[in-house]
Formats: sequence, C-alpha cells, structure tokens
Amino acid sequence: MTTSFATLVRNIDTLVRKQDFDGACKLFRTVDASTLPAGLLMERSRAIQLAHDPAGLTLDDARSSLVLATSVEPGCLQAWVDLGHFYFSVDNNFSKALKVFREARSRAEVLMNDLAAGEAKAMEALRRATGD
Repeated sequence: MTTSFATLVRNIDTLVRKQDFDGACKLFRTVDASTLPAGLLMERSRAIQLAHDPAGLTLDDARSSLVLATSVEPGCLQAWVDLGHFYFSVDNNFSKALKVFREARSRAEVLMNDLAAGEAKAMEALRRATGD
C-alpha cells in the first residue's frame, strides 16, 4: 500500500467513524473505484447511501461499488449480503435480491463445510494428543 493510498484509507476511516459521510464521499471521488479492495468498496457504497450531499456520487455508484466488490473479492460474503440488501431495499428488485442472497448462502455453505471439516480434524487431533 503506497503512502498516499494508506493516508487516503486512514482519512476515509476517520470520516466514517465520525459519521461524516459527505466528507468520505468527497475523498472517494478522488480515487478510481476499480482500484479499491472490497472492504473500501463496501464503505464507499455505504457512505453514498448515508450522505446528505454525496459529492456527485449516485445510488448507481453505490450499487456499482457493491457489484465490483463481489467481483474483486468473490469470497467476501459481506459484499454479497450488502448487494442483496441493496437490491432489496433500494432497488426494490426482489428477484435480483433473491438471486444474490442465494449466491451468498451457497458461498457461505462452502465456507461453513470447510470450517466444520477443519474443526473436526482439530478436535480429533486434540483427542488423540490428550488421550481422551
């Protein structure tokens, strides 16, 4: 992460924590969204939706940020969930929302199966190691 990008991230984080979404939008306008990781794309979308004056950014930009977040980091479940909620609550597009929520669930199930398998292996190894 370059120094200027790190500064940008730090400044956006400060503004979001202060709930200065207008200020965050102004900073987000200074950077190409396609260069942002999923976490910042989700913050961008949230700031746009919550800002009183989103510095020329629109709900289309908010949606695009979430779509891009799912492309940049397909394993980021929160991006899928946020996109589903956007389609449901903002766009009133219930069929798209359902499709995205189902994709999120499918990805979560794969992750949970992997988690359960790892947990079972660790429990078995611990049982063997402790003689229980």
